[in-house]
Amino acid sequence: MRKKLVYSIFILLTLLYSAYWIRYERASSSIKMIPKESSAAFQLNLRNVEKLFLFDVLKNPLLYTKKKDSLVINSERTSIFKLLNLPRNLIFYTTKSMEDSIFYSENLVLKKPVIFKKQLILNNYKNSKNTLGNTAIYSKNHHSFIIKEDTIKIAIHLSKTFPINKSETIQFNPSNTIPVTSKFNFDPQADFQCWNEKTGSYLGAFLNGKITFSSDSVPATLSQQTKQNNTIGYIHGNTRNIPFLSQQNTAINKAFKRLTNNSLDSINSYWDGALQLTLSSFKTITDSIISYDYDENFNQIRKVKLQQRIVPNLHLNFGQNSASKLWTYFKNNNTLKRVQKDSVFTLIPMLPLKATLLNNTYYFYTDSILKNPPPSLDEKGLHFFIDITQIKENTTLEVFNHKQLQAVQSIKGNINRKHELSIQINCNNPYRNGLIQLFKN
Repeated sequence: MRKKLVYSIFILLTLLYSAYWIRYERASSSIKMIPKESSAAFQLNLRNVEKLFLFDVLKNPLLYTKKKDSLVINSERTSIFKLLNLPRNLIFYTTKSMEDSIFYSENLVLKKPVIFKKQLILNNYKNSKNTLGNTAIYSKNHHSFIIKEDTIKIAIHLSKTFPINKSETIQFNPSNTIPVTSKFNFDPQADFQCWNEKTGSYLGAFLNGKITFSSDSVPATLSQQTKQNNTIGYIHGNTRNIPFLSQQNTAINKAFKRLTNNSLDSINSYWDGALQLTLSSFKTITDSIISYDYDENFNQIRKVKLQQRIVPNLHLNFGQNSASKLWTYFKNNNTLKRVQKDSVFTLIPMLPLKATLLNNTYYFYTDSILKNPPPSLDEKGLHFFIDITQIKENTTLEVFNHKQLQAVQSIKGNINRKHELSIQINCNNPYRNGLIQLFKN
């Protein structure tokens, strides 16, 4: 009897391991195809993601126990993906006939198209009125499901709904396709991977306590900087000749113009790219808002309203090489002004900074010069660190109240002139997978 029991357990374990190996460990034999004109692509390893959630359920079953009402709502949402035949690796791509901000998935097969459409409506997806023949488009939160009979594509876009003026680019059967491996070094075992014909390929990994993202030519540990004393965040290094930043030049210039009312191109004429920007703390400032009103006898009444606002304590310098040239430029265009005994830097109108010369370097600061500024690690790259936990505790900025950011502790990274990029997102729990923490917080 005992031998029979042991034999049965052995057979059961063998079957379970075989099923696990076939689903999660067996190498994929399918060849992914993308349009020849594609200029960017990314892939997500769905089997790896599924495996992470499976292990997390086994390790933390109580975290998945919810009330009945929550389970009903959740089942409606998850049923969307249950009605799709999802591949081991899901790939998205762009084409040159459309904006690079829109990515299409490979074709997916719908199990029950009618039920799938009903589920989309239940989950508040908006059906586009401009349907194309027998093609329907359902959009929500920067992604869309594009359905044609029993075939579906997923589109990811910057606009909240699918841009109908780009609908002619929807191709369920592109005529000119090539293997994705002919475009870049496709790694089917990676958790996720991105590629751009201008910047190259990048690999991502979902690890315990963190998520890493780096160039495939460098290890994910490239970024070694950590939090400095008395700092909440910093950006330092050199911005000049970094290809990634050069490609975003138009967007950066527009954002800079909106923030400062100055042209970044004109500043670049006097600046070699060296930068040290440190956020050391936040302080609360009380402003007095004075207004006047009149009573029934037309007597003037002075009203004072106190309003509090949170201001970052910033420290900024542009290095030694460009110091005198920039100082002269800022004085000539009235960005640097003399207010009583202080020199005041008004590049950012909402946040005027004091300015002073120290050790042949001009420092711009909110309250006082930072005693121990972070060192310049590399004049050929840009390094950054931000303590999300500290910012959430000291501000009420809505962007940091996002659900996914509740699980994030800090973000650090660097980028250099060789397109080598490394970013690390550190989560609150160092022993639980980073991806799980973002979506099951």
